[in-house]
Amino acid sequence: MLALVLICFLFPFAEISCNNVSYLKLSGKDLLRGKEMTKADVMAFAKQAGLEKEVNEYTDPQQETKNIPSNPWAIIAFSMAAIGVITGVVLRRFGTIIHLVTSAAAVISLIGLQLSMNSEYSYTNSLFKVELNIKYLAGYWLSLLLSGLVAGICFVVFLIDRKKINQPINIPADTIKMEPPSIDTPVE
Repeated sequence: MLALVLICFLFPFAEISCNNVSYLKLSGKDLLRGKEMTKADVMAFAKQAGLEKEVNEYTDPQQETKNIPSNPWAIIAFSMAAIGVITGVVLRRFGTIIHLVTSAAAVISLIGLQLSMNSEYSYTNSLFKVELNIKYLAGYWLSLLLSGLVAGICFVVFLIDRKKINQPINIPADTIKMEPPSIDTPVE
């Protein structure tokens, strides 16, 4: 299932909008590698949102592209899922524990990703009448759900296996026939 989390990184993760006009869609891949926007992309959006004047005033005319850096939380979440897949296959004996740890770390990282993106891409500026919002899309929610599901299943399996190991072996008394050794029985 962690392999499905890796596949979810190909789908759109988030959509950033300004004044209710879609500005940018970021896939998990974009969050891992970063994304470059051309000045034409920014100006096309500004025209749609009615912010041409503001964008022209506050952008560097020499800057042809705008870079959106990679997000470390996305890198950690992807890495944990990849580590879980690879080590789960290679080290089958410890697969449950490895999947539990890596999927739980992926869940925590995805929540960290959401919190960091909320702080970076959600704000309102009343002076320029700009409202920037972020909406999380299917790729994000599926990867969070699948990681959480794997963590939950592995936790339950871990508890069941632990109970089996710690349980005493109950053998009915009538099946055990212990006779004291007799004097005529040779000792080995």
